[in-house]
Amino acid sequence: MTERDRVVLFGDLTSDYVAGLRSLVATKTNPLLTSLFERVAFVLREEIATLPALERAKFPGFITFQELLTRVQQIPSTHPAFEIALACTYQLACVTSYFTAPGREYPSAPSTRLVGLCTGLLSAVALSCSRSITDLVPLAVHTVWVAFRAGLCVAEVRENLQPQTSPPSAWSVVFPPTTATYISTNANAGLTLSGPPTTLQELLMSGYLPSSRTLSIPIYAPYHAPHLYGPRDIQHILGAKTLSTDFRCCTPKFLVLSSVTGEAIAADTFDALLEAALNEILRQPLRLDRVVTSLGQSLRDSGRGCTLFPIATLVAQSFAVTLQKEGQFDVAVDPSMNFSAAVMDHSASTTGKISDAKLAIIGYSGHVARITPGNRWDVRTHVDPTLKRKNTMGTPYGCWLKEPGLFDASFFMISPREAPQVDPAQRLSLMTAYEAMEFAGFVPGSTPSTQSDRIGVFYGTTSNDWGEMNSSQDVDT
Repeated sequence: MTERDRVVLFGDLTSDYVAGLRSLVATKTNPLLTSLFERVAFVLREEIATLPALERAKFPGFITFQELLTRVQQIPSTHPAFEIALACTYQLACVTSYFTAPGREYPSAPSTRLVGLCTGLLSAVALSCSRSITDLVPLAVHTVWVAFRAGLCVAEVRENLQPQTSPPSAWSVVFPPTTATYISTNANAGLTLSGPPTTLQELLMSGYLPSSRTLSIPIYAPYHAPHLYGPRDIQHILGAKTLSTDFRCCTPKFLVLSSVTGEAIAADTFDALLEAALNEILRQPLRLDRVVTSLGQSLRDSGRGCTLFPIATLVAQSFAVTLQKEGQFDVAVDPSMNFSAAVMDHSASTTGKISDAKLAIIGYSGHVARITPGNRWDVRTHVDPTLKRKNTMGTPYGCWLKEPGLFDASFFMISPREAPQVDPAQRLSLMTAYEAMEFAGFVPGSTPSTQSDRIGVFYGTTSNDWGEMNSSQDVDT
């Protein structure tokens, strides 16, 4: 049977990636996927730590990738650096999940083409240079790092042009074909016009454009703008982060189609491909019309059927229709590579092991039960194992503080009236909790791992005996 051509289509920032990432993170049976998320979280924390304090304050603290997703969902607007990095992570995680499934073979070079729409080019570059699915993980991590730095550059340009508002305003609108001054995307179905939100709003209100047929898209920063970015910005984004020479200089295995010319990008190393991708994302208008035309010509020459695998994009169906018009009649769309909550494989268990527990419970004690000291009360008169006598206990044993009077009530913000009646066990818990955090070297808020909402001391209790005894004796607490 003749092998069909395979086109993997990576989308841009207009699709939701958080829901899909949450589903992927919940998968506990894929070591490569787990490794990818752990390494991405580490490299993002590492890069954020190098930023100046004012820039660092714009990013929420996190330790794990799952915590990062939770933090991102809690903030009103996502920083462009997180947007690009997480979108890139989702796309590459989809590829990892797909090709590590049983019965799936890694694609062959002659029959596979990669297309990236805007920021999706970065994901296409990472996949193009990986010889196997295990090769993809280190390349993916480095690509996410580059994506994050690209977002930092984009955010800086955005703030210089027009500071971000809350809620964020769109920087791009789609409208039918017409003459425009700053076109960021050119497609057969229309154009995308980009610019500062206030400028776009003024242009739409001017009556020059058919505003009733325009559509704002969720792009909240400037892209495809040659007048805003230069070669120096791209070199700064690429930085000097070390990557194994074997990976840095590896040659592409799959063709990556340029989003500007539609032809294969002429680059022979991973670094060169990343530079070309950044140049197209930041400095060149996206030409979907040329991509589809060139792709159609290439597929016709091969004479085989074609299957489109979209990841984080909704344009696959329109691609298929256009390719059919171009003469490629046997075109199919396979969404199985696009991992989301809706297509999650529920046959795979997501139940974690003990090692996956979110809480680490550490015993901290050393107090052993002993006979009640004579300076507390007389066990001969205040202990009755039958509990028939009033004001007696059922046992002479207990855990006793050596110096019960040495308790700083004001330090723990306990009122003078309440202090004499505080349960000794409560005093003990307050002191040992503080002591445990002191011994651990805990300084609140000093690092991402010492945020106050991430620290706790946990105790196990059996009964409220102190309160019950005081209540029976009408003691005011």
